[in-house]
Amino acid sequence: MSVAGRQTFRILIVGKSGSGKSTLARQILLRMVGRFRKLVIVNRKTEFSDLCEARFRVKEEGDPSRALRRHSRVFFHVTGYDPRAFLDALGAEIMRQRDVLLLVDEAYHFFPRGAVPKGLFEVLTGGREAGHNAIFVTQMLQGLTGGIDPGVRKQASHLVTFRVTEPNDVRAVSEHFPELGERVRTLARPDDGLPPEYGVKNLDREEGGLVLRNPQNPRRRMWVRL
Repeated sequence: MSVAGRQTFRILIVGKSGSGKSTLARQILLRMVGRFRKLVIVNRKTEFSDLCEARFRVKEEGDPSRALRRHSRVFFHVTGYDPRAFLDALGAEIMRQRDVLLLVDEAYHFFPRGAVPKGLFEVLTGGREAGHNAIFVTQMLQGLTGGIDPGVRKQASHLVTFRVTEPNDVRAVSEHFPELGERVRTLARPDDGLPPEYGVKNLDREEGGLVLRNPQNPRRRMWVRL
């Protein structure tokens, strides 16, 4: 996936647990080193914390301004039941900065349907002029127990989908990526040392394709345009 140039992006990565989505998010982030002034990571877990110089645990409220002003790579381990107050403050502080790369893991926890933190949502809708980029990683788009708010999904510039099988998620993927449709159920997971398969859709250009294992050498992958 090309992330070259100064054009900003908002990448939504979806896939079942163990599908390879977090590995890809890490690879994209590492390729972006040198293209952002600040890195901000928000997660329910401690995954990705090794990429940051400063780590903070947050429940539901807090002022992130000092952390963002003092450090260039900041990890927020958010454990509160309803952290919208903190996420609103975080979004407002990011909007005072320039060239921030925001990575949100377990994104369905932070952007649930009907309860989106307005401050952080503004980074998606108004952060392009400030050079902000965002990567959102989630296990579900529209599962039975929740999912990401449709308004957030609509702000994505790219959809990357690994294997999903839950019917609501398959339908949600098909809405954005009809060329892939039900085939998303059959994408290979990483197993026996072989790499995962996934689909990529540039939602701005309406172009998509698949990264599939090469039948002649399954340890290598190939790009198939849809």
